[in-house]
Amino acid sequence: MATARHLHLHLKDSSAPNIDVYSTPVVVYAGETFDWTISGQDGQASVTVQPLAGQSWPFSPSSFSVTRGNGTPATVTGTPGNYHFQCSPAAPTTPQSLIVAQVYAQCDSPQAGQGGYFAWQNTGQAAIVVKEAAGVNTAWPLVQNAPVIIPGNTTIIVQVSANATIGNTPIAVTLQQGGSVVCPTETSPVIIVTAPNKPK
Repeated sequence: MATARHLHLHLKDSSAPNIDVYSTPVVVYAGETFDWTISGQDGQASVTVQPLAGQSWPFSPSSFSVTRGNGTPATVTGTPGNYHFQCSPAAPTTPQSLIVAQVYAQCDSPQAGQGGYFAWQNTGQAAIVVKEAAGVNTAWPLVQNAPVIIPGNTTIIVQVSANATIGNTPIAVTLQQGGSVVCPTETSPVIIVTAPNKPK
């Protein structure tokens, strides 16, 4: 059987990433297109991916039939949040978790709970660098080390540390080449860390 693994954190708009059907949690962003795949190490030739009965589903088809090969395309059409799904034949961990991260532009103030995820989108042509604003004395709240570099025309998924301090961390967004400020001074973007969402 395949071992469930954590999805890679860096996802680019320019190429559809492959996501193994037996992964958990699966972390994608709102509007993302990716390919469901089968690793083959579990011996399955085909797998059906579907929501748990009675649960919402962030995709327009009600299920995906995935076979070995090039993968089955999927586009996230639902709202950001936490979802559950199942595979047939069943994955080693059932039900599986699917997290749809909210997308924020490079000069927005992203918000997520401790341990949560969000997606940063760089709509410009040039790579940008995101780090603590000058004079900030709080610990960096993300799992990814600062500075976070976002290539041009790319969306990446980042994770808030589970023990990040609740509150706002002012950030600076600059061009990687030359260091010019990207965001107008009146925007003053921050990373907003909240308490984690409690399961219902």
